[in-house]
Amino acid sequence: MNDKKLNSMLKITTINSSIFKNRSTSESQVTVKFMIAPFSADLIRVWKSTYIKPNNSDEVYKLIDKFNIAFPPKWTKIDVCKITWFTLVFEGLPKNCKSFDLIEDALEGGGFHFKNIKRNSSDVYTLEI
Repeated sequence: MNDKKLNSMLKITTINSSIFKNRSTSESQVTVKFMIAPFSADLIRVWKSTYIKPNNSDEVYKLIDKFNIAFPPKWTKIDVCKITWFTLVFEGLPKNCKSFDLIEDALEGGGFHFKNIKRNSSDVYTLEI
């Protein structure tokens, strides 16, 4: 590989990493990890309409990503003999938010609702279902 081609590749890498750094500092997100205890369920799913809401506001913050769990109409089968984890990622909360609710607005009823989750500096939370 010649020096010109190598320098070109290095410039692209530098530009891409600087864009990533700017995005991560200007955008925020809330990550919620859920633990499902053994024998508590064999199928799980979460509705796209799940959201978080600061306790000091009527504004809601949308679910933007999920890991290890399906959206309806699909289900995620879990092993009832071990702890299962799934993760939800939401839009970032405003800085003045001290606590929030997490609400699964399940269209068939039976959604979960966690009230008054105290905000922390990392915006990463662990909840048990």
